[in-house]
Amino acid sequence: MELNNVLETDRYKAHVHIWDSITLQTLRTIGTGDASASFDRGVQCCTFSRAAANGMQLAVIDDSYEHTLSSANDQVFACEFHPYSKNILMSYGKGHCNVWSIDGGALIKKPIIFEGRNKPKLVLCSHFTERGHIITGDSNGTLTIWDTYQIKPIRQVPKAHNGGVWALCLLGNGHFISAGKDRMLFEWETDGLTKIRGPITFPDEGSGCIRTIASTSSSKLFIGTTRNTIWSGTLDN
Repeated sequence: MELNNVLETDRYKAHVHIWDSITLQTLRTIGTGDASASFDRGVQCCTFSRAAANGMQLAVIDDSYEHTLSSANDQVFACEFHPYSKNILMSYGKGHCNVWSIDGGALIKKPIIFEGRNKPKLVLCSHFTERGHIITGDSNGTLTIWDTYQIKPIRQVPKAHNGGVWALCLLGNGHFISAGKDRMLFEWETDGLTKIRGPITFPDEGSGCIRTIASTSSSKLFIGTTRNTIWSGTLDN
């Protein structure tokens, strides 16, 4: 009942709810009280720091005309903390991908530079790898591994997908999965960007394109599509 009540009473004001994942009880609400922690028009994305970095930091990027600190001039799709540091995070979206470091309460931005004439219009997906590098998938269909500290490309696979790379999923074994507008899935070895398996064609054209992938400890995959469908299975099935 609490979930229904919260959604009914707070739906018109931008805010962040922190929930108990077991009971769905509200632990904290941000944005509905103190003006110093309010959001003008909406919340674009939020993320907690990883458990290895104590899991106590929360980053929130809002949609505002006047930011106290501007992360980008265009839409931000998502943000993510470094797996081993609570003081490093990244954000990405339309025409940008930025690495942020927290130093003495200040946020310092280091933009990732896509060189050459084929600069992507969109960074559609990104993750930190197990080694702490950054992997990006963009609207050109390119996969790139970046050094987080030097902000330089380490390896790149142009045209990994025909159309944009729309989703990435780390598997926890040094491999990851990519999915694209072409409705194909590939499995890659992360450090060398070596193709392990694929292409695997997504089975149901009526479900739309893959937009997000999550994996479980038992190698099961959950796939969300652009037409609001959720699939479950494995790379073998």
